Amino acid sequence: MKLNLKQYLEILGGFAIVASLIFVALELRQNTQATLSASYQATTDALNEINLVAATDPELIRLFGARPGSFYDLSAEDKVRWGQFLLALTRVRETLYYQQGVGTTAMQSWLREEESLRNNMRSQLNREWWEFAKSIFGFAPEFRDYVDSVVAEYEAANGT
Repeated sequence: MKLNLKQYLEILGGFAIVASLIFVALELRQNTQATLSASYQATTDALNEINLVAATDPELIRLFGARPGSFYDLSAEDKVRWGQFLLALTRVRETLYYQQGVGTTAMQSWLREEESLRNNMRSQLNREWWEFAKSIFGFAPEFRDYVDSVVAEYEAANGT
């Protein structure tokens, strides 16, 4: 069978389409990896900034050392101080929760922070802050429900 020029060009065009699809797929994969890397770096930077504040603010250090039992026993200043610290931390966690849901962050990043969230919610002080904060700071409903389930799970397991 002898092919004419038109048939050769159609075959060549088919190869060009396949090659361009492969190129697009490779670019998309590279872009996805870059997005995940940028997301991880941004989260790490935010958590490092929060940790730096916690490590250098004498009043926060005092609160960490005092381990107050109840949010409501704190002075007005300490409620603001502790509340803003937890708010910053919780906003990062809310972002990670969202990002893992849409696939723009590595699951390991979320799981690491989820474990930390569960540990934080063991504290009565932090659970009381959450009850106060969840309705006034505009957290996403799905995230609020998730943290509420973490709190409920802890309280059910510990009879509190």
